[in-house]
Amino acid sequence: MRKTLLALCLTVFVACPLLGDQPDGEYRLYLAFTTGGIFFSQPDSGDDYHILGFPHTTLYPPVTQYMRFDSSYAVGFRLGYNIAPQWDLETSFQYSPTHQRLKYPIFAPSGQQNFVYREWVDKLDVFNYNTNLTYYFVKKKVQPFLTAGMGGVTFRMTGATFNNVATSTTTNFAINLGGGVKFHPKKRLRVSFDIKDLVIFNQYFFLETRNNLTLNLAAEFLF
Repeated sequence: MRKTLLALCLTVFVACPLLGDQPDGEYRLYLAFTTGGIFFSQPDSGDDYHILGFPHTTLYPPVTQYMRFDSSYAVGFRLGYNIAPQWDLETSFQYSPTHQRLKYPIFAPSGQQNFVYREWVDKLDVFNYNTNLTYYFVKKKVQPFLTAGMGGVTFRMTGATFNNVATSTTTNFAINLGGGVKFHPKKRLRVSFDIKDLVIFNQYFFLETRNNLTLNLAAEFLF
């Protein structure tokens, strides 16, 4: 993630002299509709998450339970305000429908000395909302930028348990840091692309800080 952000910054500084002039007209407010994806951090090869903080010795047989969140698309909107010549303040909301996968061991049929794994897949709704400060390197037709902010991520799990539907909701504090580029195809329209590191503290189910990746493409209407 750090290497990706560093490469983005270097690209911005190299490209700045090549960018065109800023389109005529000033704006204060913009409304954007976004689409993209959220990619949850995954365990290293051959090593799944050990969930809930239980040491291996508390399980019998002594094995690790496994939990994963599927990566998924995300849709939403954001509202921004130009507070200074090269600064925007914006608030955003995104929704992503995904799944959580829990795999843990159960004993094999009687007479066998080993055990097998069974996987449960539950519906997981993810709501991501943030307030960000965005800095533009240049005021031109093509505008590279950096952005940082904070907010929260709400996880809502829905699963079936003994013929009943159980729902649990958890909200975690989060920060994000990233950058991207905006392009003016028309005077009052911008197309935006960004990539961010979404850091979720005490993340749902893992109870630890996790780094996740978000990609977004947006159409921004300027007022």
